[in-house]
Amino acid sequence: MRKPYFWTMQVRTYETNRFGMVNNVSYLNFLEEAATQASAAAGYPMEWYWSQQCMWLIRKMTIRYERPAFHGDELEIETWVSDFQRVRSNRDYVIRRQGQRIVRARANWVFVNAETLRPQRLDSGFAASFGKPDGALESIPVRLRHPHIIDRPRMFITEHEVKSYEIDMVGHVNNSMYPRWTEHAALSALRQIGWSFERQQAELNAVFVMVGREIEYFQSVKEGDTVRIFTHLAEVTRARAAMVHEVRHAETNELLVQDYSVGALVNHATMRPVILPSSLLDGFTAQ
Repeated sequence: MRKPYFWTMQVRTYETNRFGMVNNVSYLNFLEEAATQASAAAGYPMEWYWSQQCMWLIRKMTIRYERPAFHGDELEIETWVSDFQRVRSNRDYVIRRQGQRIVRARANWVFVNAETLRPQRLDSGFAASFGKPDGALESIPVRLRHPHIIDRPRMFITEHEVKSYEIDMVGHVNNSMYPRWTEHAALSALRQIGWSFERQQAELNAVFVMVGREIEYFQSVKEGDTVRIFTHLAEVTRARAAMVHEVRHAETNELLVQDYSVGALVNHATMRPVILPSSLLDGFTAQ
């Protein structure tokens, strides 16, 4: 039987965007903190990992944003271990506001040696401490259904030098930083094709909101490294668009992270879908 852990927190001003809604990436920070607290409650605090010279590295995050939350909202985060394998584990999450689910997510983690970063077998006590998974994993659909595939996508490239404040306690870029970079890359691409945030507001009274993403983590980078983010529009429906971002090391071209992100164009006042303008789609197609 699974052992869920619950954490209640209140949204702070610096966790919101210009509309007062919780920033997409802030949810990833909430999930990470909930997982850390859940591990400590099960008898595995950070001090245990340091003493055993082991740690968890994230390999994939799937997250679906179902409803917005706002500054001052009280959120309940439920998390539980949904399966154990030899060196991997899935942890599931639900975020609720006043009992209503607003976010559903799953993180796939790999248990590694802290020095070599090589996978190692899970501690024998983990399964008993975290609870027995209930069975098959619940599907968390993120990808577009029956999309139109962009045949000749235009590629956009941005660069970023890793800053000291983006490094976590293990000396690598925190996993929540990569989607910050890819969101900036998406906004940069929109500006380059003439569809800035200001134009979206002025002509459509609309804005893009994130509805889901799948992020795969392959390698990490450190302070001072330069990365390139390759961005293209991959798939669309009438009111939704899926971008694919590849974050690569600028010197080696090694793939670090791949982010499949789905955004919806919605009316700012009603939050109802707005049909994607043809001129916007044309801008993302190679000439």
